Amino acid sequence: MLGNYNGTPSDPITPLRGIKEKLAGTSEVLWAQGCDWAAGLTAQQRPADELKNEALEVAKKANIVIMCMGITPRLEGEEMRVNVDGFKGGDRTSLDLPAVQEELIKAIYALGKPVILVLLNGSALSVNWEKDNIPAIWRAGTVVRLPVRQLPM
Repeated sequence: MLGNYNGTPSDPITPLRGIKEKLAGTSEVLWAQGCDWAAGLTAQQRPADELKNEALEVAKKANIVIMCMGITPRLEGEEMRVNVDGFKGGDRTSLDLPAVQEELIKAIYALGKPVILVLLNGSALSVNWEKDNIPAIWRAGTVVRLPVRQLPM
């Protein structure tokens, strides 16, 4: 998650970059986008089903799956022109993860691979199904640099 009330960091460490740096020289890191932050948020260059299927294929090849999910300042903020499921005008209408993310988490979980869920959010999220089914949930919040590098890998 970049930006929001504190501006954009000068040297952003994305979750992918943090994981690659942590595992450099010890493991191959596979990556797939999987989904957008929320259905309808952007004009996707690739169809949602294609993103999901790619993520499932990559996950099938992995020994462990790290899923980075949450919300972004592009969804939640003051007087925004956002009107997608779960968000209206920059306000939250639901505390749940966006449906497209929940669906992807459940599909990846169904593969039977070990899953670490990294939550990227600056405000509250309801992750009831995830808390009951995913044994490793890591709340990175807005400080991605240290927590992602500290993942138990």
